[in-house]
Amino acid sequence: MHRSLFVALLGLSTLVLSGCCMQVRVCCKTRCCPKRATPAPEAGPTEVPEAKPAEVKEAAPKARPEALYDGNAGKPESLLVAADSWQDADLVAFGELHGHPVGARHQLALLKAMAEQDRPVAMAMEFLERDDQAAVDAYLAGEIDHETFQNRAGMKPPYGRTHGPLMEYCKDHDIPVIAANAPRRLVSAYRKQDEDYGTWKASLPAADQAFLPEETSVLDDEYSAKFMRLMGEARGTSFFRSQSLWDDSMAEAMVDFKADHPDHRILFIVGAFHVTKGLGTITKYRMRRGKDEVRILTMTMDADPSLGFKDHDLGLGDLVLKVPQKTRARRKHGTTPKAAPKATKAPQS
Repeated sequence: MHRSLFVALLGLSTLVLSGCCMQVRVCCKTRCCPKRATPAPEAGPTEVPEAKPAEVKEAAPKARPEALYDGNAGKPESLLVAADSWQDADLVAFGELHGHPVGARHQLALLKAMAEQDRPVAMAMEFLERDDQAAVDAYLAGEIDHETFQNRAGMKPPYGRTHGPLMEYCKDHDIPVIAANAPRRLVSAYRKQDEDYGTWKASLPAADQAFLPEETSVLDDEYSAKFMRLMGEARGTSFFRSQSLWDDSMAEAMVDFKADHPDHRILFIVGAFHVTKGLGTITKYRMRRGKDEVRILTMTMDADPSLGFKDHDLGLGDLVLKVPQKTRARRKHGTTPKAAPKATKAPQS
């Protein structure tokens, strides 16, 4: 009896202690033991947040190598379509940006288009001076070779990829070439003296007089105002005398050719500055042959890579050929190159 009672009491104690331990375990799973992490509640179905629409960024204008427009209407134009409509023109001036490959390509295309039309064509060039005419004629006739011609005419390396193909086409197709400009040495001498043109010219040897126009004039117009803004008043006055002499020389050279070849049209290759808006050389040509039909293609640069037609492009020429503006390459480490020296001679473009 005594042993049975002892066993019974022992079992009861074990049961009570087991219950306590169970209670402790539950407590440790909840708030009785702060060192243990509270289990996360059971998650429901995951709700995916609605994606915000991506911000639409305006695309940068696509760069274009060139764009050709009708300069009077601002509409895109085809060079060949324009050339076809210009068959009645007596003078077609191509105002180029010197040495630009786009200009060189369009010049050759225009020359070919004009040569294939019914009226005969001749080419006049700013870059050939009147005392080069003998060398030009000898080369076109096959009397001297290419190297000799370049040496006599003082052609510089860019000639081969710019005006060289024009000369070769003229040579192959019997197209006359007019060396239109006054010799630089004579123009420079005229600028550096104070006599009037007639007196100064009469003082020169007869051979030199033959390379100069009969007369020259300094006009007060939009062209001169643009020149003065570019060169500055201090240098502009004397240099504009030179510029005017160049314009008169080129105009007279073409007028003289037209007098001897009335059926020929002339494709005039010249810097854009001389012919933009029908000013400069074109003004001087019209003063001599006011009834002639003249058409102008002028090149211009645009910082906008899309090369869209803008209000200030209106009237620059009958055709406006736009190309991207050239930017100077930066030096290493992000430094900018030194500023270019100021212009010291009259613009030729």
